[in-house]
Amino acid sequence: MEGGTEAVYQRQLSESDDADALRRELSAGFLPTENPLRTVERFGIQDIIDPPRTRPLLCEWVRHAHRLLPEQLGTTTRTMPT
Repeated sequence: MEGGTEAVYQRQLSESDDADALRRELSAGFLPTENPLRTVERFGIQDIIDPPRTRPLLCEWVRHAHRLLPEQLGTTTRTMPT
């Protein structure tokens, strides 16, 4: 969070009379969004992605999509116009 605050508010921090106080104030304002469960709750998201459960599903989808890709591309060879 600190690096992001520093990057986004760089100008305001450099122009501030008390950059440390402003940095603390900004960081305190972002604390509620640091917890991903609170964030999904706030946006009304019903399910949160669980990487250990979803990774195998995504890998299978990629393998399936890769097998189908040649059929979806259409004509891949070109001939000279006559």
